[in-house]
Amino acid sequence: MSDRPDLAVSYAQRGWHVFPLQVGGKQPLKGSRGFYAGSIALVQVRQWWRTTDYNIGIWTGGSDLVVIDLDVDKEDASSWARGGELPGISWWLKTCEIAEYDWEQTYCVVTASGGLHVYFSSEKPYPPAVGKFGALVDVRAGNSYVVAAGSQTDVGEFEHCCGDQVQPLPEWLAALLDPLPTPHVSPLEQLSRDSRNTFESSLSGLCRVLQDAGEGERNNTFNWVAWKIGQHWWSADEQDTAIDRVQSIGSAVGLTEKEMNDTLKAQRAKWPAR
Repeated sequence: MSDRPDLAVSYAQRGWHVFPLQVGGKQPLKGSRGFYAGSIALVQVRQWWRTTDYNIGIWTGGSDLVVIDLDVDKEDASSWARGGELPGISWWLKTCEIAEYDWEQTYCVVTASGGLHVYFSSEKPYPPAVGKFGALVDVRAGNSYVVAAGSQTDVGEFEHCCGDQVQPLPEWLAALLDPLPTPHVSPLEQLSRDSRNTFESSLSGLCRVLQDAGEGERNNTFNWVAWKIGQHWWSADEQDTAIDRVQSIGSAVGLTEKEMNDTLKAQRAKWPAR
């Protein structure tokens, strides 16, 4: 196995909704829900990559990402020098120079064919677009996906480059894109969204408490966090996600797997029946 299983988990921990692509390919698995199956639930993500070395897809819309997909002329990459159309990357470099924008600060991926994916974050939804700014410049957003770094095809590998963090979509670029209209949200759907937001907020708070615990306090803090998980009226999937997240942090601050498993077993016995 490659390091793709660990990469898929790390992307989910960033809040990126990942899903499996065909081994050695860029297409979703046949018969799957494609990017709609994208998930940040670590239990699900680990299960997908447990036995099969799939490539990794990232659902842009579910992950609040806008990715500028820049390509080169695969048949003749130097055609622009002889008066042909500007390849996507050349267009991007020229545009950023005019805008005086340092694009190398944001997370980028060099594609297998030599193109470039430039990642931005945006809570405002945008639609995907092909040839948005001319030939070889596409926008991966909304209901579309990108192939993640670490994936590999017979052409080559997708490799992370430039910044480690995704920067917010710059205003000058946002002005060139067409945002999606704000959809009507039913009261029931709004209640569901509020519930998801509350879960993420509560879980983030528990994770911060554990992460900030001083040496000598971490076992007791993990015990308290495990107890608190059971007090929330969370679904089984949400509880699994919470346990995965706090165990990852527990490992990072020096707790052993046995210590955490013993604590969780003891606290589970005290959780209220659902």
